[in-house]
Amino acid sequence: MKEKILKTLHDIEIQRQIEIIYAVESGSRAWGFASPDSDYDIRFLYVNKPKWYFSILAKADNWNIKDGKNDLDFNGWDIKKALELLLKSNMSLYEWFNSPIVYIDSPKAQEFRKLSDKFWNKTSLIFSYAALARRNYKAYISGEDRVRAKKYLYILRTLAACLWIGNLGTFPPIGINKLAEMLKKQDKSISDFLTHLIETKKQGTELGIITPKKEINTWIEKNIDYYLTNPNKYEKPPKDISLLDGYFYRAVFGCYQLRYVNNTDNVI
Repeated sequence: MKEKILKTLHDIEIQRQIEIIYAVESGSRAWGFASPDSDYDIRFLYVNKPKWYFSILAKADNWNIKDGKNDLDFNGWDIKKALELLLKSNMSLYEWFNSPIVYIDSPKAQEFRKLSDKFWNKTSLIFSYAALARRNYKAYISGEDRVRAKKYLYILRTLAACLWIGNLGTFPPIGINKLAEMLKKQDKSISDFLTHLIETKKQGTELGIITPKKEINTWIEKNIDYYLTNPNKYEKPPKDISLLDGYFYRAVFGCYQLRYVNNTDNVI
């Protein structure tokens, strides 16, 4: 499958006349609880040719390509869009740059990663994870008589990420197992429930419809409320836009060596 993914990325470059500087796996395969039939969620950053940026008209700054036959979903962001989202400590962007499964890397991506270390805002990320948990909880669990067990998996993962950032002050690991260990230190019953969901899904067993777990719901509600209302206690990093402007110029106009493709056997 790796070869198919790399070929498709190459075809996208040719068809769209772009340069892909970074491509990774996102979703359940990166998080560590993919089932045998899970889709591949490939996310990438790209740079357009210089003349593309010199237009008075707004242009599409992202691409989404689906290959249903091979269960492949490709979604890419233009580098300017990515830099704008970096200023906001975008959760998805940081997860991409911490994915354990990398298909394409490059010097441009490596410098972007260094910039992300300088600009990340702990409070913004905690709020983003907690807000995502709240949306999923309200949409799929709160007030329901029967719920999809898979939704608990996603909600507990995001709240475990909040716990990680709040306790350790570093970006949370993408792998679910380390997050489950963090949960175990706070509440073993929650960790045991999450571990059960993880192992069930990895074995290929469908996480079906279940009766809501009152104690789990109570824990979720308590932590969502805490992370959304807790006062900002982290110092916000300085936002020197000139660093991003300089990087943007170099990324568009060159000044880098060629990228490299991850051809290691353990990518997937």
